[in-house]
Amino acid sequence: MKSVFLYSPYSEGHHEVYATLYTQAMLKLGHKVVVLYPTAERLSEQPLALLAKQHADCWLLPTEPYAPAVLDKKRVEGFVNQRKLWSLTRLSVENAAKATGLEPTLTFILWLDCYFQSPLMPAWMVDKLFPYPWSGILFHPAQTQLNLEGMTTKERLVATAFNLQPPPPMTPPVYSRNLKALAMLDEFFVREYAHIAPQVDFLHFPDVATSTTAEDGFPLLQEITKRAAGRTIVTLAGSLESRKGLMTLARVAQRAAQEEFFFVFCGKLYPESFDDHARMFQAFIDSEPQNCYFHLEYIPDERQFNSILALSDILFAAYVDFKSSSNLVSKAAILRKPILVSDKHVMGETVMRYNLGRVAPQKDTATTLLALQELRVADLEGFGFTAFAEDNSPAKLEKELCALLERYQ
Repeated sequence: MKSVFLYSPYSEGHHEVYATLYTQAMLKLGHKVVVLYPTAERLSEQPLALLAKQHADCWLLPTEPYAPAVLDKKRVEGFVNQRKLWSLTRLSVENAAKATGLEPTLTFILWLDCYFQSPLMPAWMVDKLFPYPWSGILFHPAQTQLNLEGMTTKERLVATAFNLQPPPPMTPPVYSRNLKALAMLDEFFVREYAHIAPQVDFLHFPDVATSTTAEDGFPLLQEITKRAAGRTIVTLAGSLESRKGLMTLARVAQRAAQEEFFFVFCGKLYPESFDDHARMFQAFIDSEPQNCYFHLEYIPDERQFNSILALSDILFAAYVDFKSSSNLVSKAAILRKPILVSDKHVMGETVMRYNLGRVAPQKDTATTLLALQELRVADLEGFGFTAFAEDNSPAKLEKELCALLERYQ
């Protein structure tokens, strides 16, 4: 039996879901689990809090929220924030060890991306800041590749001091002596980085998701159903940023036949992400299109979020320049909803490989509308929802976690 400390630097979006699913898997494998979560005291009757109440080998402890600094020099900002985050994680783990009386076999970080943001922090400094065995999930490995051409000579020397292989090297934390294995959701990067850092086991983890819906209907569902009036519901849900393809879907809504589709934009809107298109999207909202519904607020309850997806006929996830996986693909498969994604990178490859929906070139309004029209009349019998769900199941997660934990004795 190992003592695993699960640390989450963030609390919104899918972070609570991942914390819950990984806690369940660790407990099922017979380990003691200490969950360190920024808003633990506010979870109340949420699944993660219930796990801690029901299991003697599970603790849920609050941590200080991570608040990144904003500086003029982005490279300095990355270094400062990375140092701050490693220090905060160490403090949280040491406080939790005192509170529980447990010595952590492993600290598993549920969102490693922000720990890899600076190429200027060498591995020895990471080991000094956090002198304990660690691992975690790297969701966006493409962002850890170093852009050596954009660096000064001094920066290149610092960044590549511990890299034994040619580009694309990863940022230095991957060379930490306390890192034995690392989880990724993208098979391509698992193979790619196995050559860059052969001392680390890069493991392909399933993109697990929950599909539990709200037991009772809530006003938002009722309003969408009423407004849709039998039309095919196409939903873009989650954080509403420019990279999510909002402008593409807005243009599709303007072209689509009013009687065919009803478009739902659901989630917190981030106007600052739009650059020159912020005014255009706001003008689109202000025009009050009759085939659209806007709920531009964060949905804190995962079960309500799932209910909105379950109500939909097609899920839209044709993101722009997005090289990573999205939990929305897993939710689509579990809920047996066809999904439309961009035709490149891991999401496009996954949707095509399993036949989960359609793909279209990013920002291509005409092709996107054509793909939606195909999905509107498609027979879903031949879609690969079941195969994908099985390959990304809790059972698969337990198997991969078992392999990862074997590296930490």
